[in-house]
Amino acid sequence: MKRMILLALIVGTFAVLGVLQVMAQAGNIWQATFFNNPSLAGAPVVSFSTNFVNYNWGSGSPHPSVPADNFSARFTTSAYFNAGIYRFTAVADDDVRLYVNGQLYLNTFGTGQAGKPFAVDIAIPQGYSSIQVDYAEYGGLAYIDVNWGYIKDYP
Repeated sequence: MKRMILLALIVGTFAVLGVLQVMAQAGNIWQATFFNNPSLAGAPVVSFSTNFVNYNWGSGSPHPSVPADNFSARFTTSAYFNAGIYRFTAVADDDVRLYVNGQLYLNTFGTGQAGKPFAVDIAIPQGYSSIQVDYAEYGGLAYIDVNWGYIKDYP
């Protein structure tokens, strides 16, 4: 009983501070589609379902059908949100774009900011929202991590 009370206090404290992280992967199925070029052009070479957008391929390839360099990927899902402000975080080598309900919120394509973490706060209404993440790998290391967490209710 004491452990449950302590756990409730800890979770409540994090929620009040606005740092309780809700994993983007939790309960969502993403469609991952890969292209043999860094511009998402043409027909995809492989598609599969995944539970997350958190990959570190190092200097390798995400799939035997995809080259280790000069490839791109699109990850899409529909996720349920309670109304509020959510902080989306992304870090990628090389480029990443984030769309929520068709609106572009983050775009590092062509900016030369590989490996830099980004965060953007987005007001989301209650219900299902579409999330799309575009990724491009040009050379060297290849990784991407996208997540979100609840920050606060609408003002």
